Amino acid sequence: MTDTKEKAHLPLGLRLMAAFCKICPCCLISHRWPNSTFARKFKQIQHLCPFCRAQEKVIKIKAEFEREKQVPVNTYRKEPASAK
Repeated sequence: MTDTKEKAHLPLGLRLMAAFCKICPCCLISHRWPNSTFARKFKQIQHLCPFCRAQEKVIKIKAEFEREKQVPVNTYRKEPASAK
């Protein structure tokens, strides 16, 4: 499930284009058989496809959102001696 805050970061058009990339026959074949001749040729022109670019943007935005959501833990913090 996606957060509502996460969806707010993703425009509707971008989400729709990325969704088409998930059902695109060319992308499906390329991911299912990555060593095929078709997949190798498709990887060369994949950066030209607007749906593939939208999918890459969505992945990057989701990764940034997850990174922001994580709270860094201070491992160098020493506890006071009186706590022992």
